[in-house]
Order: sequence, then C-alpha cells, then structure tokens
Amino acid sequence: MKALLDTNVFLEIILSQERANEAKELLLKSGSHEFFITDYSLHSIGLLLFRRKQHEAFRAFVEDVLLNGGIGLLSLYSDEMDEVVSSSQKFGLDFDDAYQYAVAARYELTLIFSVQIRVTKLHLRFYRLFDVLVSAWISCLWIRK
Repeated sequence: MKALLDTNVFLEIILSQERANEAKELLLKSGSHEFFITDYSLHSIGLLLFRRKQHEAFRAFVEDVLLNGGIGLLSLYSDEMDEVVSSSQKFGLDFDDAYQYAVAARYELTLIFSVQIRVTKLHLRFYRLFDVLVSAWISCLWIRK
C-alpha cells in the first residue's frame, strides 16, 4: 500500500496518546508498505517540539522517521496550491486537512489518519489508524471519483 500518514499518526506516539501503540505498530510495517509524510506535517511536528523545548526530540524524529525509517517526504509546488484552496472550498476543510488531501490526491495515495476526520465525503481512500491494522475499509468516508 502507498499511503500518506497524517500528522496525528505521529502525534499519537510523540504525545503518548490513546492510540500510540497502534501508531507504533503501523510504523513498524513501513518496510512492507510505502509510507509518506508531508512537509506540512514535518513542520507542524517541529513547531510543537520546539515550543516544548524538545529540539533533540525533533532531531531524533527526523532521523528515525525520514532518514532511517524509510518514510518519504512529499510537498506541493506553488502552482499546485490552487488544489488546496479548491479542496477546502469543496469539502469544507481547514488548511491542514486540505493540504493533506491535495498531496494524497496529487501522488495517488491512501490517506491514513488517527483521529476522526471532520468530513464525510471525500474522493480519496481514507483509513483510520485502527482500521489499517485490521485491514478494514471506512466505507462511509470513501467515495471514488
């Protein structure tokens, strides 16, 4: 599976949240799947950790996830930002969700998230973290174009 991991998948682990173990289990499967993270997610995680004066934790995150973990980093070019705006307007998404959506659409990836997404109809495949681990579809959130 080629999938874009939402920021919250990583925040589950970083902040020791309820689904941290599920997130860790998913990341251990990165060798058998092609996982990606957006530059927006990377910057958001950096912002959080820097605010908490956890600079070394950010350094470790980059090393463990990107440099040694086999997870790719994706972004959009300036001329692709219109898709972020369109996604926001079409689906009522805020900037971060619209950006994740646009990247997933651009690179034809499944989007994996760990918290309930704020929309009910998108034109991408979506999985909640738990459902990835049990290989189940979230059919109510998935509609093909």
